Amino acid sequence: MELFHRLHGKCGFGGKGSAEQRIVNTEHVSGFKSLRLWGADGWGAVAAKPITLTTDAISYEVMVKAENWGLQYEIKTGVILGFAYKISGSLWTYWASVTFHSNGYIRAYGGGQTLQSYNLDTWYKIKTIFTISTRTYSVWINDEYKGTFLDTNTRDPSQIEAIALASDHAEQVCYFDDVKVFTGGAHIVLMPSTGFAATTVVGSGFSTNSKITIVWDGTVIPTVPSPLTIDANGTFTAIISVLTQNSPGPHTVNATDESGNWATATFNVVDMTGPPGVTSTELQFLVNGLTMAVSFIALCLAAIALFRKKP
Repeated sequence: MELFHRLHGKCGFGGKGSAEQRIVNTEHVSGFKSLRLWGADGWGAVAAKPITLTTDAISYEVMVKAENWGLQYEIKTGVILGFAYKISGSLWTYWASVTFHSNGYIRAYGGGQTLQSYNLDTWYKIKTIFTISTRTYSVWINDEYKGTFLDTNTRDPSQIEAIALASDHAEQVCYFDDVKVFTGGAHIVLMPSTGFAATTVVGSGFSTNSKITIVWDGTVIPTVPSPLTIDANGTFTAIISVLTQNSPGPHTVNATDESGNWATATFNVVDMTGPPGVTSTELQFLVNGLTMAVSFIALCLAAIALFRKKP
């Protein structure tokens, strides 16, 4: 709970009542606490943290889960994540919003797109990058890219003054943890951030039209595309191969532009070695045997199909 370690003074309005909006130690992803919100039908609960815009591309990352579906006599919004502006004492407007609904689906609400279904009592990592000048935002769920959408909020996004977490009118009990906001300077995200073969690097906040160098544990590595150039919004996307496939554990990826702006992220290499006592030769023998078995089964099935075709 980096941004919401204290709830006092940040709750926009109270949903089921102030006693139901609290920091709890019974549910959490990292550390020992999370933020619990419970909205009411027609009276949501909003927790907002002021932010200052300094770049064209801003981003948030939140771990969130829902305890219940909420009201289901009609489809209502439960969880809301997004950059926000407080229009009045009880009315907020959002940009780059991601929402959980009482029908079991997650939506890019500002873009009007359904992204995927969700399960109760399951943590989801929600990540967005919002480009203010183009009013577009990209969404990832559990490090899986879901698309880039035009935000339909007609207000000027330069009004953004906060990152907001909410339980809206579905009366959904929601938990939020590991809240991170990036509103200035360079920033990169690896998707996925765990594996052994390759990953996608998404960057924002870099110098426009500048070339980027990607470094893995101090070693410059090739990228696709190459050369890698920042676009007019200060963002880039590239694919890189894992340099240390035989070294399980965390490794540092660095991106630096020609102006000296840089950012780092951590990639965890998965241990792909076989069980104890199995040599690489034996493992290859097992793989070859399995391949031969599959080929034999396919041949048998083809022969059966051919036999059945005969009069």
